[in-house]
Amino acid sequence: MPPKIDPDTTPGAKLLRMFRKLMLDGRRHFQIDLAEEFQCSPQTIIRLAGEIELVIGASLESGLENRRRWYQIKTISRSRLGLDFEELRYLSVCRDLAAPNLPEQVRERVDDTIFNLSVLMADQGFAEREKAQKTQFAFFSKGRIDYTPHYAHLEKLLQAVEERRVCLVRYKAAGRSEDKEHRFAPSRIVSMNSALYALGADVTENFREVRRLTTLAIHRITDAILT
Repeated sequence: MPPKIDPDTTPGAKLLRMFRKLMLDGRRHFQIDLAEEFQCSPQTIIRLAGEIELVIGASLESGLENRRRWYQIKTISRSRLGLDFEELRYLSVCRDLAAPNLPEQVRERVDDTIFNLSVLMADQGFAEREKAQKTQFAFFSKGRIDYTPHYAHLEKLLQAVEERRVCLVRYKAAGRSEDKEHRFAPSRIVSMNSALYALGADVTENFREVRRLTTLAIHRITDAILT
């Protein structure tokens, strides 16, 4: 079945939407899926990818998986956007955590704000300001947990989710005096009752089979190592 074509969206709007999608999450996006989402032909996606590559060069990667073409923005340098790609990705994670409680109009405004922020930070004069480059990671709510000491653990878990890898996690459960090691394959990070949890599965010692589904509270993780 030929893709549905949207005649009302300009080529420039499609270009910005594709660039924003590739930039925000850093994942591989298949050409056929992009064509369906943006209601255009696969040939248009090839053309848009070529225009993006003219601007960001080798940061746009592409390849074939099961004969399907994919595109991915792997790294965006500070000289181009004025903001580390990892920082934009964490802003996107925060948006996803809040999304279930936000109306559609607000979610769209948040998406636009993240994109506009990246454009603003591209200004070199603004990018060099100390405050613009200072990383802040905090949660504010009643009875909140300070996740700053767990930032490295959260970063490892997010990388494991994206790359489908297993983590060796040291975890101290409530009421236990000692921590325990888990061979943990995380699938996503969720927010429940003002706390962050990693949903996934414990795997066997050879990392090949799932033993049981597991939920780990991020603030009870004492160490996390990618395998």
